[in-house]
Amino acid sequence: MKKVIIFIGVFIVIYYAWVNGCQYNKNRYTQRNEMVTKTDSCVKTKFTWEDSHGNLFPVYMTNRGACFVIRTSKSGESYRAFLGNEVSAQISTELKLRE
Repeated sequence: MKKVIIFIGVFIVIYYAWVNGCQYNKNRYTQRNEMVTKTDSCVKTKFTWEDSHGNLFPVYMTNRGACFVIRTSKSGESYRAFLGNEVSAQISTELKLRE
């Protein structure tokens, strides 16, 4: 009897997780693949960054003060390449965001 109650409890938990992970779309259930993330507002600064090949990229700053450039991978996808704490601190002081 104890095993049956445990089995029913596990079944209910698994069923509940499956229902919350799926969404109803056009008369069928599909797995949800979207990830909820908090978007941060980015500001383009007046600075540019030069890589080892001589390409210039505009520097962006997040609302938390981290600096990054938008690069393109070999497969063609854009991604953020963060520049590090020292560069972020230097740009913040030049923009008079920090002292």
